Amino acid sequence: MWDAMTHVVETIYEDADEVNSRGIAQGLIDKMWLFEFVFIAQLMVNVLAKTNTLSMWLQQRTQNIVTTVRMIKTIKEELKNYRNDDDHWEELLGVVTAFCIKNDIFVSNMQDPLSGRARLYRSVDGQPKTYYYFFRRDIFLRSYWISSSDLAHLLSQDS
Repeated sequence: MWDAMTHVVETIYEDADEVNSRGIAQGLIDKMWLFEFVFIAQLMVNVLAKTNTLSMWLQQRTQNIVTTVRMIKTIKEELKNYRNDDDHWEELLGVVTAFCIKNDIFVSNMQDPLSGRARLYRSVDGQPKTYYYFFRRDIFLRSYWISSSDLAHLLSQDS
């Protein structure tokens, strides 16, 4: 899938008639070759895989409300367990790192201080924020928290 994605964006770049369109395509190409892009893309695949059954169920015309509520609770619990299990974090990091190495995408040392565009967000309690902290807490944990919060919202009486 990676080859197809990069090919499509590169084709858009090559075929673009306008400078603006070429610039946008070049920006996408540049971002796609970053560890952060690959990490977030793989994380999205993981979250969507967990919620796909519920999504398919909700698209059916006839639904049993008891089964639906049970599915929402189950998936919410799975997301919570996934978020809190260090093995899942290590597995994701390993998959992304291996992919990046295979495709010659730079992999930062996770213990290095965060640098670059995230200057405003580079410290935690006066200490430099590391890449590990950024990817583990700011992206990995937060994405699963948001996903499970969205499912909790489906169950709330206010919605």
